[in-house]
Amino acid sequence: MRQIQADRHQPPPAVILLAEYRPHLRRCRADLIRDLRRVSRPLASRVSNLLSERDGVTPPAIGHVWPFFLADLAVVPLERVRQIAKAWLAIYAYTLILDAACDSAVPSARSDTLAGALLFEIGLGDLLTLSPPGSVQQQEIRSALRTALDGQERDVREMRHWQDPIRKRQSATDKNAGFLVCCSAVASLGMRPSAPLIAFTHRVLLSLQHLDDIADYREDWRVGNRTPLLSDLLCSDEAVDDDENPQELLEALVRSGALGNVLAEIHLALGEAVPRVTASYECDRRSASLRFLDELDRCVQSAIALTATAAAMPFGTPRARLALEEVDCALKIIAQQT
Repeated sequence: MRQIQADRHQPPPAVILLAEYRPHLRRCRADLIRDLRRVSRPLASRVSNLLSERDGVTPPAIGHVWPFFLADLAVVPLERVRQIAKAWLAIYAYTLILDAACDSAVPSARSDTLAGALLFEIGLGDLLTLSPPGSVQQQEIRSALRTALDGQERDVREMRHWQDPIRKRQSATDKNAGFLVCCSAVASLGMRPSAPLIAFTHRVLLSLQHLDDIADYREDWRVGNRTPLLSDLLCSDEAVDDDENPQELLEALVRSGALGNVLAEIHLALGEAVPRVTASYECDRRSASLRFLDELDRCVQSAIALTATAAAMPFGTPRARLALEEVDCALKIIAQQT
């Protein structure tokens, strides 16, 4: 049987988004930092450093470019979402601080707490101002943020509980409900109906969390954060010791079927969501958003094939170790979207 290999030289799918949206992202960041400096230069500096840590040579997280991504899908001129993007970036930066605080055993620095409060005030205030007073969009924005905060609280409270994978998937989905905020904000522009964007986002919420979990599965295991991926592993018959080394943990994820199941869920979600949103808005297949989604799905399918190949090999052999290295390489490529 021919050995399937990950394309180690293939750029991650998010590079497509970076190339398309880089000028918009830079201007959006400059707008936000300018607003922050009007209140506090030290807090503005902290946020600037936080965002810079996720920039540079690495591709942008999908959350960073989400407003432009949605506008591209809905065939809305990117310039029209500039104010929405700035407000969203404030909310997104706040979630980075919140996630770090929730996932770490070390208390957050006081500057991060204050910066997070200021970011949330700017982001939510601007988003509500951009929507008509008392509108459905304002109600949807508030509802999405409340669902996200409730989901995050449940996720933190039950982070070490793994016996109910369905419950874990629900809290993982809910804590990403903030992505729905942009759908309502884009809809408030009055240019396109919001229903297809909302349906698309609902369908891929769990996939976005799965991508994040794939990126951090080793760290999550170390700190005892039982994500849906790790819950599937622990609910299997595969024995896992607390002192697993990195390749042994990956081997357990492959042998148990947990990794294959999560990758299959991502592939299924993309396969259902993308054609529907494409048909609704008659998107150009050459657009950056659809090229990204197509390339992401191709990478996921490659990871599925590599995982199946590795699972079929006798473990502990040199060929099996090589197969696991190929799986690890494929995971690193698709994990750079979160």
